[in-house]
Amino acid sequence: MKIHRFRFTGSCRNASVAALCIGIIAGLSGPTLAATFCVSQHKPGCATTIGAAVSAAAAGDTVRVSPGTYKEEVTITKPLILIGTSNQGVATIIDATGLAHAIYVSGVITGPVVVQQFTAENANREGILVENSTTVTITGNTVADNDKSLNGGKSCAGAFPFDQDDCGEGLHLRATADSIVSNNTVENNAGGILLTDETGANHDNVVTGNLVQNNVPDCGITLPSHPPCMAGSNDIDGCIGGPQIGTPSSGVFNNVVSRNVSSGNGAAGTGIFAPTPGTAAYSNTVIDNVLTGNGNGGVVMHSHSPGQNLNNNVIADNTISGNGGDPDSEGASPAPVGIVVFSNAASGTAPITGTTISRNTISDEAVDVWVGTTATNLSLHLNNLLGDNSVVGVDNAGTGTVDATSNYWGCSDGPGSSNCSTTSGTVLSVPFLSSAVKQ
Repeated sequence: MKIHRFRFTGSCRNASVAALCIGIIAGLSGPTLAATFCVSQHKPGCATTIGAAVSAAAAGDTVRVSPGTYKEEVTITKPLILIGTSNQGVATIIDATGLAHAIYVSGVITGPVVVQQFTAENANREGILVENSTTVTITGNTVADNDKSLNGGKSCAGAFPFDQDDCGEGLHLRATADSIVSNNTVENNAGGILLTDETGANHDNVVTGNLVQNNVPDCGITLPSHPPCMAGSNDIDGCIGGPQIGTPSSGVFNNVVSRNVSSGNGAAGTGIFAPTPGTAAYSNTVIDNVLTGNGNGGVVMHSHSPGQNLNNNVIADNTISGNGGDPDSEGASPAPVGIVVFSNAASGTAPITGTTISRNTISDEAVDVWVGTTATNLSLHLNNLLGDNSVVGVDNAGTGTVDATSNYWGCSDGPGSSNCSTTSGTVLSVPFLSSAVKQ
C-alpha cells in the first residue's frame, strides 16, 4: 500500500473517526508501507532539489521529479524509486556541470532501485554510475554529453585506472548484478555503456533496447574485465592500492546485450575484453543488436596476455555493417571488419574457446569475421556473409581451424565463386548454404 506522509490532527477518542484511526494505524504497521515525495521548482510543499527528497525518503519510497533543470549530483544508497517526468517535451534534466556524476548509485544490495526518465548530462565522469549494487533498473533515460574531464583522450581526473581513457563512459555498471539497463539513449559521451569488475563480480545483467550512438573515442557497449582493486575501493575513495595486475579478477560474466542499436561510436560497436593476466570476461551473450558505422569492428573480442578467460561468449542474430578496422589486433588488417576474435600469440595468450557465432548478417565490410593469432579453433554457422569476391568472409590469421560450414556467402555458388565472398587461412566452408538465412 502506498500512502503520502502527513500529520493527522484529529482525535481517535471520537467514535466518528475511530475507524479512520484504525485504518491509518494498520497501514503504518504494514510491511508494504511506502511514501511518495515530490520535487519541483514551482509547486508548494515539494522539495526543490532531488537530493533533499532522496535524503528524506525511506527505503522503498518513491521520489517523483517534475520537469526542469536540477544542477546537482544525486546519490542513492538505499532501495528507492526515482522517476522523472516529461511534460509536452520539457524534460527532467540533471545538469552535473563541475560534478563527478549526475546520478550515483552505490552499495544498494538489499532491494531494488529504479531510475527512470531523466536526462543526465555534463558530468565530469559518468552521467550515471552504479557500483557495488544489485537489482537496479536504469530505464528510459537520456545520458548525454558527459565525461567532461577527459583530457586529450588519455586521462581523466578521479577515474579508476582502467577508465582513464574514457572517464568511465556515459553509463557505467561496476560490480553490479541482476540489474537492467533498458530503453535509454546514450549519446555524445566519451564512451557508451560500460560493465566492469574492479570492486566485485559483474554478472547477470541485461542491457537491452538502448540507442547508443556517437560516443567518441571509445566503444558503444563494452564488457571488459579489469584488474581488481583492494577491499574498500569505491568511486569516492578510488581504486585503493591501484590495480592489482596479475591477481585474478572477479569477472564479467552471464550478461546479456540484446536488441540495442550501437552506431557511430569511436571504437567497437560492442567489445568484450580481457586486457591483463587474470582478467575474465566470459559466458556473455551479444544477441539481436544492430551494430553499424562504428570506428572499429561491430563485435570485438580481445585477449592480450596469459592467464585470461575470454571463453564461451555468444554472438548471435546481430545485424552488422559498415564498421571500421581493428588496428589493436596484432596481424589484423586495418580494413573494415564485422566480428573480431583475437588472442595475442606473441604474448603467449591461450586460444579463446567456446565462442558461438551464429545467425548474424554481416555486410559492407572488407572482412566479415577475423580470427587470430593463436591456434583458436572456432565454429561459426548459419551466418549471412554478404560480400562479393572482393570481401573475405572468414579470415583465419591463426594456426587453428575455423569451421565455417553451413553459412551463406553472398551468392548461391559458395565461397570463392565470382559473386561470393572468399576465405583466408585454414577455413572449412563446405557444405555451404545457397540462400540467405532468415532472421
